[in-house]
Order: sequence, then C-alpha cells, then structure tokens
Amino acid sequence: MYNNLVGIVGGGQLGRMMIESGYKIGLQTAILDPHGSNSPSGKICQISIKGSFHDIDKMDELANKCNIITIEIEHVNVDVLLKLKENGIKIRPDPLGIQVIQDKYLQKINMKKNNIPLGDFIEFKNGDEENIGNIFGYPLLLKKKREAYDGKGNIVIENLENFKKNIKALKNANNSLYVEKWVPFTKELAVMVVSHKVSNTINAKNIEEKNRMLIKDKNIELLCYPVVETFQKNNICNSVLAPATITEDIKEKCWNIAMNSIASLPGNENVGIFGVELFLLNNNTVLFNEIAPRPHNSGHYTQDSCYIDQFEAHLRAICDLPINISSLKMKTNIAYMVNILGTGNNDTTMNILNNAMKLDKASVHWYGKDECKKGRKMGHYTITGNNINDINEQLDALSFYFN
Repeated sequence: MYNNLVGIVGGGQLGRMMIESGYKIGLQTAILDPHGSNSPSGKICQISIKGSFHDIDKMDELANKCNIITIEIEHVNVDVLLKLKENGIKIRPDPLGIQVIQDKYLQKINMKKNNIPLGDFIEFKNGDEENIGNIFGYPLLLKKKREAYDGKGNIVIENLENFKKNIKALKNANNSLYVEKWVPFTKELAVMVVSHKVSNTINAKNIEEKNRMLIKDKNIELLCYPVVETFQKNNICNSVLAPATITEDIKEKCWNIAMNSIASLPGNENVGIFGVELFLLNNNTVLFNEIAPRPHNSGHYTQDSCYIDQFEAHLRAICDLPINISSLKMKTNIAYMVNILGTGNNDTTMNILNNAMKLDKASVHWYGKDECKKGRKMGHYTITGNNINDINEQLDALSFYFN
C-alpha cells in the first residue's frame, strides 16, 4: 500500500483529469475500470485494474493498493464500498451519500425532506400515465431513477400518446422510473462545492463569506466556486459561462441551496467535490435540480480560470490537504467552456479539436478516448478573457475556421 496512492473507481475523462491534477501535488493513482489500461484514465495512471465496478474481488484488489478510494462515476456498487469502509478503508465521498445520489428519485425525496426547494415529482407506476398527465400537465419529464446521464434515460413527454410510447422505450421494470413536473426556467445554473474536513475549533460565527458553510457536527466545511450558467443541446451540456450573469441575491441563493443540499446527505465522510445543478425561474426563485458526488462538466472551466481547479480541489479534500477559499476564485474575468462532442467520424471530430487549437485565448483538453461515437464527450476547450466581447471574438474566429 502506498501512502500517497489514491484509488479511483472509474476510468473516464473525469478520472483522467483528476490524475493530471494529482501529479501537481505529488499524488499517485490507481484506477478500476472495465477497459483497464485502455480507458482514458488507465493510459496515464500508475496502476490500472481491469474489471467491473460491481466486482467485489476487483474492488478488494484496488483497496489493497490504496489508503483512500474515491469515485469518478456514481454508478457503483455501494454495498461493496460500505463493506470496504467497515474494514477500515477510507471511502470519500461517504457511501451512504453516494447511495442517495445514485438514485435520483431517492435524491429528490432526501432534498424534499430537508426543505431544499425543488420542483414537483412523483414515482411512476404502470398505468399511471393518464393520471400523472392530468396532475402535472404537459410537457413533463420521464426519467430513470438510476444510471441516467448526458441525456440518456431522460425524455421530454409532450402528450399522453408520447407518454405511453416512451415508457416502453425506457423499460419500466420494478418501478424504475419517476416523473418530474416541467420547470419553466429562464436559466440553468450550477455550482461546484468543495467539502473538506476541518478542526473542531472553527467557530461558525466567524464565517463571513456567503459561499462558505460549516457543518459543525461533522467537522466539515463547504466552500463554493462561482455560480455558472450551463447551456444544453439535445439534453447534453454544450457549454458553460463563468461567472453566470445574475444578481448578488440570486448568487447567494444558489450557494445556499447548493451547500444545504450537500449538508443534507447521510454519512459523515461526504468529502470531496460536488456538482449541484439548479434552475432559475422568471420570478427569481431558485430550485434544486440534481447533485453529482464528483467532478462535473460544469466545473471544467476551473482548469483554466481558477487558482486551483475542481480536480485538484477534490483530491486535496479527500486527502485532508489544505484548501484556501480564495483559491476557488476566478483569476480571469470571464470563461466560456465548450464540449467537443464526437461526430461519429474521427476526421471531422479532430477537425473541431484542431480549429479550437488555432484560437489565441483558448486552452484545449483532449480525453484520449479511442472511439469517436456520435454525441460522446471527446474533449473540451475553454476561452478566457476580460469580457464577453473577448469570448464572442474567439467564437467568431472559430466560425471562420469552420467555413
């Protein structure tokens, strides 16, 4: 076992960027992924283990090499994580918190129970289509409780006929679906929140920052990055603007909801980075949407515009290394992150990457994936500048390159 070896369950791009940030602060990594050394993370980590997230033996193998385990994907076997925790392995975030988050219906129930403002939702049972449509009206959202991400497992329902058709498409087995009432939002916002352990001598009364909260009974401090606006295309995050163009009052509402949602999670070891998605309504109400217990697409801008990025912040938190709240501030006035999605063709996808590299105010990040599937996240680039005009100039230049 290595004292500075962090185990990561999952070998995708989030793990890869975690590994890259770990190098800067002297941390080594081992990953567990079905693709092993051929995964984006497996290509650059110290140790790669090929196997399923649900394989008890493979999880034990990972645990035997590390003194701390974290995740880059929440769709893991929580029972195995709980067993490892009982055996003295440090698991962060807490498996009990992951268990609630990985089931989006349970996640919503937890938030409602803890008075976190959110939209209406209801569990779906076969035969309830007409009744739910009458209660919520159309459009509405039909969602899988588990393993829904990047637009998969979420369908906008326009009418009763469409409702019945898509129940079959999502294969409702064992009450695996739920429904959300449509939220008429004006902006989709997000906040990355760092949760880390602190001394029990810190007094909550001395905390003045609006983006900081102390969970006294767990010796945990929550620190927020700036609030950002996300832009979706085909139910996948297309781009992120940081900071969001919102008032101070709305910013504080976002921070408050984000931190309280994390504080509501069960378990005493919910340490690391969390991505919280929010809705802003026309009347300036802010509603909780969902939470991720790991680095998040909406936080990629931090790599090029903040003093420490979300990946380093996550590693510092889970390894009990110091974090200064000022390090989460932006060092650029503005940043605009754009996902590079696969076109289904390697040449045209690489053309997007190459054109982004021609920009003089953009940083490009490539994930090292072998297959360029249509809609798959292959990389991203972040444009930074002094104001929105700088961003628009770069986007105009990019349009010229494509033409």
